[in-house]
Amino acid sequence: ELLGTVVTALNANPGFSVFICGHSLGGGVASLLTLIWARKEAFRSRSTRIRGLAYGAPCSVCPDLASTPFTRKYVTSIVLDDDFVSRLSLGSATESFMHAIKLGQEKTGCLQRHTEIANEIVSEAEELKLYPAGQVFHLMHNSTRDPTSFSRINISSSMFTVHMPNRYYDEIKKLKAEVYENKKVDLLVD
Repeated sequence: ELLGTVVTALNANPGFSVFICGHSLGGGVASLLTLIWARKEAFRSRSTRIRGLAYGAPCSVCPDLASTPFTRKYVTSIVLDDDFVSRLSLGSATESFMHAIKLGQEKTGCLQRHTEIANEIVSEAEELKLYPAGQVFHLMHNSTRDPTSFSRINISSSMFTVHMPNRYYDEIKKLKAEVYENKKVDLLVD
């Protein structure tokens, strides 16, 4: 239903583009909706451009799709520092849970059997991991653009507070000023 409304609006306004943006869960939805709509005839057969921007989004795509040229063409993901949500998937949560159990078991003396169980579950968790979509910009650590590097939850004192939209806004504003000051190319444009 929404697609029809958007296509009608685009037909009435030639040259317009679609930009889908979201934070947190909205960023995950923006990533997936952009990828779904980019495959629709309404966007493939016209000069209309569709782009998605996700910031602080949970991991939403499988490793095979995370950084394909198609996904990178349409979606940009922004991750701030050790943002917990941007590393969150069933696989990463399962893995963290199992590490916590393992630490607890070391104190009870049942380490060998619990380690075997934890290793089985962690290997299964690898198959459950999802990743940020598209081209990824990791702000602050500036460490990577590879979506698969966000498969583990990083424990830090700021892992929850950096997720807030105002923190993303402040860091993006700083980056924008730096980009313009140094006359670098726009990071969000291919």
